[in-house]
Amino acid sequence: MAADDLVYAERSGHPIPGANCIQKISTLSSNILIGSAGLMIHPEIDYEYENWISSFITAHETDLTKRPSDIATALETRMRNTMKPIESGGESGFWMTHRIGERIVTYIVAGYAESFHQPYLFEFGAEINQDGTGLHYVQPIRHRDSSILVGEDESLTRAQQGLDPEYSARESILAEVTVNVHEYLPQIPISMQEAVASVVSFIKVEARFNPQKVGNGVRLGLIDRKKRDSYTAVF
Repeated sequence: MAADDLVYAERSGHPIPGANCIQKISTLSSNILIGSAGLMIHPEIDYEYENWISSFITAHETDLTKRPSDIATALETRMRNTMKPIESGGESGFWMTHRIGERIVTYIVAGYAESFHQPYLFEFGAEINQDGTGLHYVQPIRHRDSSILVGEDESLTRAQQGLDPEYSARESILAEVTVNVHEYLPQIPISMQEAVASVVSFIKVEARFNPQKVGNGVRLGLIDRKKRDSYTAVF
């Protein structure tokens, strides 16, 4: 699981970069990763994601039998409780600046149960309801696919399709990132190092061509199933 480190806001239809070095990826014990995209700060509900998720992890990390499904359910409940003061309201609601059906925050929970038998991947979040008057909560959905992409993807998609200048930029970035992965995560298998370098390089391509919305710093979390351990690194 990987994410950039930038938070931005929309003003009159234009992205305005805000805080950077935001940690959107966290580990819970050795078997679960948690990530978020979208809303990171909201003063009306005392929501500051890094502190919010840190307190959640502290409350759950001592229970080693927790499964990804349990954590997804618990985190979705906490999301609902946190957002309750702004889930509906009048014309002054912050959602008035968003489109109907737009996802304002997404959470991803991925990992293994205590047996480390098979991976689990859950997605959930909150979006603007169909009346445009408040929030609609999306309950945890288990994804059967091997991957899921949330957020900006125009430039990285062009790189995946072999289109320049994004493709050539990604090749250059990949070479540099590969060296960093070998240095930062020497304990993981070569095949996993290659996968890490690939994911990080695509996010950095998006950051290069879309710097108003995507930060160049990439935080990554991964789980080594054989060693039953988790790691984090920043590139």
